[in-house]
Amino acid sequence: MNVDETTCRGRTLYVSLSLLKQMDGAEADAVLAHEMAHFSGNDTLYSKKISPLLSRFGTYLQALYGNPITRPVYYFMHCFRSLFELSLSEHARQREFRADRIAAETTSPRDFAGALLRISAYSDFRGKIQQDLFEKECVLETANISAQIEQGFHSHAMSFAAKPDLGGLETSHPFDSHPPLARRLEAVGIPLTPQDAQTLVSTQGDGRWYQSIDEAEQIERRQWEQFEERFRTFHEETLAYRFLPETDEERTIVVKSFPGLTIEGKKGMLVLDCEMVRYTAWPDNILYSEIANCLLNDGTLQIHYVRSGKQKASIPMKTFAKRQQEALQTINHYYARYLNAVAYQKQKQAEKS
Repeated sequence: MNVDETTCRGRTLYVSLSLLKQMDGAEADAVLAHEMAHFSGNDTLYSKKISPLLSRFGTYLQALYGNPITRPVYYFMHCFRSLFELSLSEHARQREFRADRIAAETTSPRDFAGALLRISAYSDFRGKIQQDLFEKECVLETANISAQIEQGFHSHAMSFAAKPDLGGLETSHPFDSHPPLARRLEAVGIPLTPQDAQTLVSTQGDGRWYQSIDEAEQIERRQWEQFEERFRTFHEETLAYRFLPETDEERTIVVKSFPGLTIEGKKGMLVLDCEMVRYTAWPDNILYSEIANCLLNDGTLQIHYVRSGKQKASIPMKTFAKRQQEALQTINHYYARYLNAVAYQKQKQAEKS
């Protein structure tokens, strides 16, 4: 595994610097103890080996279902798979409870409970910040995710801990599902009530682990800068799939990702932009909004569109020789962008009404 151009070998534990900054040292100790317990029980190795096997088993099931002769076998094996996953899920839950117990014994039940609450609150808060930024329909000058976490995490953690449905939340994990929060805390002797939960996160974390890591601030800043830049770039790319451009700003965003293109063929040129397609043998452009459907038939792309009644235009793809696959993919790419934008705008209107 490579991290910042450094190769990590063997068992490797990844820790969020941004999260460590918000936690007490004892809470971070509990997290480490929990993860070390997974290592000591070979839980990560077990899960890592089981996941590919389940994926392969799913492929076999699809093959069995696709053949009428083997379909009766499929139903039997599908039932077996369901029973196996029930057993697997129970075993995974027991592994989590074991790791929780070791973490609580290594530190204290309250430290472990505080760690779980802060991790859940952090995940919820960061998710909300990123979702709010992602939903903005303008180019982001900055994606100040880290600054918002720094400024608002403690107050968010307090309101998060007051949620009436807090006990039913489950934390995510790369390989396993975790038991609900209330069950995990009850198992270590900390019943979860809103008052107790708020008390556990009432003070800001001391960030002891963060402060003990050499150059933690510089490392974190560099990681955030890289992440926030990738976030901004991806957000801007998705904006092109949201707009049926009505303003100069929207058109600039869409054209940046979908500029005007020309593909030359032996008997004509294909011309596309974010709103229309044209083949030089046609008398006029065809707007994407006019297209009813497209069909590739014997090397000819037939475009059925509606303009003063139903009409049809065609492009002999062989005219583009070695570039015919490129031409087809480009048409599909540009038209798919338009369809995505239509769907997005309809959903947006439905949410408003």
